[in-house]
Amino acid sequence: MLQQGESLSLLACVVKCRLGEVKDECSACGIVLRPDQGIVLTHGSVLADLILQDDALKDMVKSGQFIDGICLKDCEFDVLLDRRWCETSKGQVVWPVAASDASYMKSLRNGSVTSYTKVHSKFLGAFRNDHFHQTVSSLMPKSNWKFANDVSDESLSMEESEKETSTSKSALDESEIAFQLLSYFLVLRIAPITLHQNDGVKNGLETFVSERSVCSAGDVAELIATPFGGLSPGVFFNSFSRGVVSNVSGPRNCWILTDARCIPGSEGAPLFTSGKGESGRHLTGIVAASLCWKNNEWVGFSVACSLDSIMHSLTQQVQRLHPGRSMAALGWTDSLSSVAAWRRLSVPHAGNASKDWLLATTVLVQVGSTWGSGVIVHQGEGLILTCSHVVKDADSHSVLVRACGGSEHYKAEVLYRQNPVDGPFDVAVLRCRKATAQSSASSALSIVKPVVGQRVYAVGHAVFSADSDLPPSVSAGVVSKIVCSGGQPVMVQSTCAVHPGASGGPLLSASGQLVGILVCNTRDQSNSSCFPHVNMSVPAVAAWTAVQKYRRTGDKQHLHSLQLQNSYVKKLWALGSVTQGNTTTCQSRL
Repeated sequence: MLQQGESLSLLACVVKCRLGEVKDECSACGIVLRPDQGIVLTHGSVLADLILQDDALKDMVKSGQFIDGICLKDCEFDVLLDRRWCETSKGQVVWPVAASDASYMKSLRNGSVTSYTKVHSKFLGAFRNDHFHQTVSSLMPKSNWKFANDVSDESLSMEESEKETSTSKSALDESEIAFQLLSYFLVLRIAPITLHQNDGVKNGLETFVSERSVCSAGDVAELIATPFGGLSPGVFFNSFSRGVVSNVSGPRNCWILTDARCIPGSEGAPLFTSGKGESGRHLTGIVAASLCWKNNEWVGFSVACSLDSIMHSLTQQVQRLHPGRSMAALGWTDSLSSVAAWRRLSVPHAGNASKDWLLATTVLVQVGSTWGSGVIVHQGEGLILTCSHVVKDADSHSVLVRACGGSEHYKAEVLYRQNPVDGPFDVAVLRCRKATAQSSASSALSIVKPVVGQRVYAVGHAVFSADSDLPPSVSAGVVSKIVCSGGQPVMVQSTCAVHPGASGGPLLSASGQLVGILVCNTRDQSNSSCFPHVNMSVPAVAAWTAVQKYRRTGDKQHLHSLQLQNSYVKKLWALGSVTQGNTTTCQSRL
């Protein structure tokens, strides 16, 4: 019987294509979506080079048109499959009898046989998922975000670009096409794959790809992808990566954000997810952008499109183009309908309630044109912890708070905020009972002392505009370092991806206890490089005594004990030359 990781790998592949007169082969990852029908799904980025050289195709992509086989009649597509599939002399792909032999599996794992095999495929069509396109355009507008693999020439202003050579114009055109192709997906067909029941393969695959096609923030996210696509598959073919689902949005939950490691060339890779307490994985989505850049800075998240949304969009497009005609009449057999039946796709629900605790304690804190995050300490009393730099403009602007899942902003009272001159901890305490009453957070939050290597989650309203109506985003990691003074933690560092807007949000343990308050990530001022995976938090244990004394007595003087008079700790937190506060300026939603 196959191990879980081995079954997941069977569904991942690489698509290589020779595109007309384009000299170099292009490639992307893909999904063997329906083995017994030979249906393969991949991402539109595999067509980028061809489209850049074909004005007619470029216009089609920009207007979101369906691309059929006639448009790509000079293109050839090959699919690199897991070597455990093999092609017989009759051209039929089957599960080899030797796969059930322990010696064969051992040789495969030891690398003594090739890890992949190449089969020819037929191009059926390329289409745009309009729901995904609209969601990406709204949340990640191309004016702020870049999705091309090389962004070295994309920091030019439009005025400067017009003065540059055709090379620079080509780079801008490439960026535009890369953005448009984010929402394009290709359907290919290979020879049907026969699954031999006595190999235990069919049941194993169905275990991982059926039942549920939606996910929610905090779910385990796993990718089987080939970094750099078809460049060196002998080295990188079907590599494994794990993270969490960071956020979900859009119609049919089409837009999925994950912090799982993704490398250029991984576009088209299958995304598997599993919720809390689930033993199996579910084929949930397909990677659309492996690396994202915002305002010329790398963001440690990747974007995927839900498979449910893709199948819904494809079925609609084919029916719109050929009303009343069956799939068989179009030469697609019953591929699409059989894929839907096999996966038992369902209408997405609102989310997995088991992950509510990851988001419920986090609030949006907005002051004028800037925003950050906060964490609900006590729901009934309306107590919220955040960072002082999030509310630094409270004297001239109202402090507004919005709970996760809430639609309204409520004015908060600032009970305490740290003056950087008086102490090291960048902490503020707010009260907003109306906002916390809208939250599903438990009545009182508990804390835990940090431990190096401990699994943690960073939660906050980072990266995306405050008016995007997104819930908080989640990033997973571990506690990488704890700095102590007098035997007590005074700084927690983690490997979570922390970005502007996350300041004041919680660093939570795997059981939902508060480990710290997110403050900042790191920046190298010499080259303006930002490092989101190196970040600092105020330990919850360092602030808890003062907050609990205030809760019991109502005396704000207890909060002033947060002004720790310790020159060593002050020096540790005086990282102005290498740290960056995680508030950001509001931008209009585009």
